[in-house]
Amino acid sequence: MNKIVLIIIPFFFSCNLRNTPKCSDENVKKITLNILKEELRYPLILKYSNSNFELDHVESADASPNDYSFSNEQRKIAEKYATNILDNLKLSNIITLKKQNNIKKCDCESHINVEYLNNLKIKYTAQLTDENETFIKLISIKQE
Repeated sequence: MNKIVLIIIPFFFSCNLRNTPKCSDENVKKITLNILKEELRYPLILKYSNSNFELDHVESADASPNDYSFSNEQRKIAEKYATNILDNLKLSNIITLKKQNNIKKCDCESHINVEYLNNLKIKYTAQLTDENETFIKLISIKQE
């Protein structure tokens, strides 16, 4: 009987090691920042390029830098501009809007704190998957 108890107890504890993530957990912030960097890279490149280069481009809501006629040098300058801004990206004023312990999920809100991207607010969720990995879903990025 003791052998069964010893097997069940470690299994029980291993299933409950990770709780609902918190909006301010370092891992949640790290993943969220990585997603934001991908989401904001093209808009920053385009913003810089439109302000500093005369470009022929396709008018589209889904335009990416590939839709513009960049020289290699212009592309490198614009990408360096975006990288410099995104390397300093931080989340501030992190708030937990809702926590659902039964599905290990929390709804979060935060401000993006970096020069040139003032007054941006984001909403996102953080949830543990069945494999105990943190899953982040970016809901919105809005200018306040």
